[in-house]
Amino acid sequence: GAGFVITSSGAISYQNQRVFGVRRLRFSSDLRLNSDALLPLLGSVKDEQLASWDNRLDYQIGRTQLRLATQISSSRTPKFSSDAVTGAQQVKAERKTQRSIAVSVTRAF
Repeated sequence: GAGFVITSSGAISYQNQRVFGVRRLRFSSDLRLNSDALLPLLGSVKDEQLASWDNRLDYQIGRTQLRLATQISSSRTPKFSSDAVTGAQQVKAERKTQRSIAVSVTRAF
C-alpha cells in the first residue's frame, strides 16, 4: 500500500551451434520465470505469465532452412465467483498451461 511493487524474474538461455556434431544443426533453449512478488508463492491473483520455456532446432541445407519450435508456458488468471449463501465475491487464481509446436521450411532467393 506504500506505492511499492515487489517483483522477481529470471531467465536462462542455452545455445549449441553443432548438435550431435552435425554441421548447421543448431539448438537454442530459453527459460523465463516471472512473478509479481518476491517469491512466486506470495504472488497476488493477477493476470500474469508465470513461466515460459522455448526450444528451437534449426537445420540449414544450402538456402533452405528447416525449423522445429516448441513452447510451453504457464499463466495465472483471476477467476471470479460468488458465494451462493452470503453473496460475497471470491477471487481465485486459475493456472493454465499452453503448449505449442511449429514446423517451418523457408527458402532464401
